[in-house]
Amino acid sequence: MIHIKNKLKFVIHLIGPVLFIFLLWRIDLSHFISILGTIRWQYIVAAIACQVFVLIFKSERWRAMISIFEKMSTMHILKTTVYGSLYALITPARLGEGFKAPLIKSETMSYGKVFFTIFMDRFMDACTIVLTGYFGLVFLRVPLGLSVTTLLIIATALLFGGALFVSLVYFAQRLRQIEQKIKIIARVCDFVRLITKKLKEIINTRNFKRVFWLTNGLNLFAFFFYFLTIYFITLALGLSVSFVFIVLCYSVIAFLAVLPISISGIGTRDMALIFFFGFLNIPAEKAVAVSMLDLVFMHYGVLLLFFIFFSVRRLVALHSSKKNNISNT
Repeated sequence: MIHIKNKLKFVIHLIGPVLFIFLLWRIDLSHFISILGTIRWQYIVAAIACQVFVLIFKSERWRAMISIFEKMSTMHILKTTVYGSLYALITPARLGEGFKAPLIKSETMSYGKVFFTIFMDRFMDACTIVLTGYFGLVFLRVPLGLSVTTLLIIATALLFGGALFVSLVYFAQRLRQIEQKIKIIARVCDFVRLITKKLKEIINTRNFKRVFWLTNGLNLFAFFFYFLTIYFITLALGLSVSFVFIVLCYSVIAFLAVLPISISGIGTRDMALIFFFGFLNIPAEKAVAVSMLDLVFMHYGVLLLFFIFFSVRRLVALHSSKKNNISNT
């Protein structure tokens, strides 16, 4: 049974790459290559700069959350964020972000506290994605052909999901008898209890208000530069796409990246862009080009730059330390 489950998980993770291969087979590759030859590199440089700011703001947001339990340096958290993002890119549903935990665990910072901050960091991302995606639908309801009724149904579904989560938190302490019969409910309730316990501890701390406003401010800047990055990529390809439309597209794409059906969003990001850009009569080849530039430069490229930076920084530190030891002897 376990062997079958492992095979099924492997097949599910291949959905995205299979979609990508199918898209490459369907599109005009010669036209796709010619599009890549028209890239305006000044916009790519601007996009890379924006993505650097995204990583810095996100790492500072996470550092602000960690500061409730322990003070850590900016460089240490930035390096951990870079390594965690690299692991996240090569794992389904970005589960690799959990590898950040061993990098910052200490005697006073337990795994429970670390994983709590990672969960809250991802939860803040999810809330932002849902809100920006919904408001993007509201602003673009006419070109997308959405009725007011459809928007109300979506809003009702979101409110129902929020109410369900709140109810689960409220009744988590009252499900002991059911938990003994159903293991899944027991695991969910244990997780909810852990989160609510940590939240109560944080709310009771003296610097909670400062951390709350600081994390929300950093989150706002991080997502602004994230969407601006994609906007510059579309300009690099000579596309006329509004900033609000980019917000809508990439809110959906960021949500799809959480689903365990692809790695690095390969395939799912391309399909989503083809779908949304179709409303603007943008051909599939240009949509795939935007997706590829996003993956190569904004994800792997920027993270590789940070990886090289921290590797060189470490080598310089080791060299200076070795030089000092020689001079002392």
